[in-house]
Amino acid sequence: MGKDAYLIGFSAGKKTFTQTGAPDRFGLYDTGAASANLAVEATARGLYAHFMGGFDAQRARTEFGVPDDFDIGAAFVVGHLKDGGSPTPRSRKPLEELVLTPRGGNRPRSEVPPPGEMRRFGTQGRLQLPAALLPDR
Repeated sequence: MGKDAYLIGFSAGKKTFTQTGAPDRFGLYDTGAASANLAVEATARGLYAHFMGGFDAQRARTEFGVPDDFDIGAAFVVGHLKDGGSPTPRSRKPLEELVLTPRGGNRPRSEVPPPGEMRRFGTQGRLQLPAALLPDR
């Protein structure tokens, strides 16, 4: 799809807040969410979106004049698959490989709540984070 793509680009997330200059450690996280929405919209319009990390981010920064205050994320293409092309089959890792507990390590499947059922910790239905995850006050 590369040379025939409707759109070829890359994502970038700002490292600081524009108004205050304070660090924004969620810039690439927000950019990833925007990229996911781009993929959903492309699919809704009958297009295919493909994101990739295997590109020269420094060259992209130089060629397009991306300021140092931005992190380069992933490259992407959006277009139609070539005739006879089909998307790569989807596969997912088991939850045991992805879900971590405050105790460390992975939870066995029997401890992972089913979709739609959130486990609550603490009192009055509030979620309680381990102290190590709370910001310094």
